[in-house]
Amino acid sequence: MSATIPEEDFEDGYVLKFRTLLHGRGIWLEYHRDRGAIDLGIRLKLKQGGSSTVSQTRIWFQLKGLHTETHSAAAFAEKGAYANVNIAHLREWYEAPEVVYLVVWVESVGEFVGLDVRDLVQARWGADVRWDEVGEPGQTKIRVWIPASNLIEPKFLDGLDRHASMRIDSGTWRGQYLGHPLDPLRNELEPMPAATFNSLVATVLDAHEFNLDAQLDPTQILTDDQDVDAGGLAQTSLVRGRLFGTLRWPFPLSIEYGYTDIEEPREEGQWFTAHGHVAVLTMPNPGTLRTREKLEPELVAALLGSAAEKVIVFINDSEYQAGPWRFRGLPTVGAPLGLGALSTVILLAPALHRAYSTQLKWRRPTTRHS
Repeated sequence: MSATIPEEDFEDGYVLKFRTLLHGRGIWLEYHRDRGAIDLGIRLKLKQGGSSTVSQTRIWFQLKGLHTETHSAAAFAEKGAYANVNIAHLREWYEAPEVVYLVVWVESVGEFVGLDVRDLVQARWGADVRWDEVGEPGQTKIRVWIPASNLIEPKFLDGLDRHASMRIDSGTWRGQYLGHPLDPLRNELEPMPAATFNSLVATVLDAHEFNLDAQLDPTQILTDDQDVDAGGLAQTSLVRGRLFGTLRWPFPLSIEYGYTDIEEPREEGQWFTAHGHVAVLTMPNPGTLRTREKLEPELVAALLGSAAEKVIVFINDSEYQAGPWRFRGLPTVGAPLGLGALSTVILLAPALHRAYSTQLKWRRPTTRHS
């Protein structure tokens, strides 16, 4: 009968406790051999309706333990928990493509605390961490601390699905990872349900730090002719606010779709930008909607104020159907964002593309090399 090694017994105990804590939240992932300097991983389950289907979110954990004799409850309350780790491993976890948590079992209080290694490193050494300056010259291990407030409890675990992974081998744009192979300039979205379009536009605005100042009445500038669909009129929105981030989009009709000469650069067309005080007209169900034939400048000025000369138009239709006849008299910023321009905005923003990829359809999916 072999003797039990106390430290191994201690480690086996807190690993089992940690597995129990996350029981039912996903499928465990493990390395066959301990060569990756990471103890455990989990592929989370989808939350909707108690589904047993796993999601695309994978979380990795490196576990450590502190004996009661080593770290008392009083010391934990005052300073949190610590772990002595290899600097090389810390860098590996920090630069990993998927999130790695450093988790410490504190025996004296019977609790786990954990922290995303990126947050841990940036809090101590900054986002521009210089690894050759971490520790003293020749030092291979370092002590790091996790606050006592970072308890691994249900609220903490419920928030793990905010993490995401992205493939970076599928395509780039000016050195920016896209996470997909689609050409940002040569694709066009299919028209989508009004609710999806409104949600997409709101997400685009939010991504560009749009701050809402006022919700306006779009019927003051749009036609109410008998041949105009009343449903489309009701679904249209007009808001005024400030863009703290610059929104940039192309005029798709000026982009060279193919190559006149494969040896020559293709024409990338005209681009527009908006920033600061703007108004946003969103037309999720445009039908035959258009602005009034004679739109008085005084009305526009009174309605839009400082954004009167900066109206951004989003229209759930192709640029061919978003021509100037629709917005005669309305001082728009460049050309409207139809489904061609909007596709460029989405395809150049990996987070937006990932969030809506299952809801969007493309007219003729085109890659950079097709």
